[in-house]
Amino acid sequence: MLFAARFILAAILIPAWPAAGASEAAIPGLPPGVEQAPLEPPPYLAQCSKKFGPDSPGWIRINYSTHFICKNGSGTAGDPTEIRSDRVDYQLRLQGGRFKVRKKIFFVYKGSVRNYATVMGRLKMLKVCAEQFYSRNGLDLQLEFKVDSKAQKPGQSGARVELWDTVDRSRSDRWALLNEYGQALDGEENCALAAHEIGHSLGLPDRYSDPDCPDRDTTAPTGDIMRDAKFAAMAKETIHPDDLKTIVTPLCGGK
Repeated sequence: MLFAARFILAAILIPAWPAAGASEAAIPGLPPGVEQAPLEPPPYLAQCSKKFGPDSPGWIRINYSTHFICKNGSGTAGDPTEIRSDRVDYQLRLQGGRFKVRKKIFFVYKGSVRNYATVMGRLKMLKVCAEQFYSRNGLDLQLEFKVDSKAQKPGQSGARVELWDTVDRSRSDRWALLNEYGQALDGEENCALAAHEIGHSLGLPDRYSDPDCPDRDTTAPTGDIMRDAKFAAMAKETIHPDDLKTIVTPLCGGK
């Protein structure tokens, strides 16, 4: 059985955060076509824009946890279930008629020292790529990346993610940028990984089939970022309308 429990712990006006810097013209490994013309926004986003006009009163912080129970395919023997959790923490507003989402991620590098520079280069690329991908889908994502195990203070907003050169399987709190499942990863796959895992930290569920989670909603079409996180052509990937609604509902209201 699968369920999701959400607890909104904070939704308060907060001070302005400096806008993300301009994307660099040429970044090695950046997949082509991600920055193309924005897609037509789904009706819910258009309705919310009309509710506020071009600007909402200010930034709000969205902070809660999601919990999913699936059959335990890899946990302790004899335990039939496994609780999977994601921490959702981001800031949201409507400004200039566009939805702005800002997100901090604190990375702790766990990989080989010899691969550090290569991984940092990939991280720079996927930041720009993820921002372009979400912008094309109607959300101006402003990412702030920090790579320092001591950068995040207790209680400070933002996700904490282990950064690896190679790992068996990436997840929302553990990213591999060079090799996963024993296979080398390229820039396209890095961008897809980032867009997918950042989606979890914005409250989005997995939409790919998993035998350990038989009740999961897998109705998203091919080309949805929460379904096709691997080997994705980023220029063609989209965000499911229900997932866009999930991200902006704390501001817009409704069900």
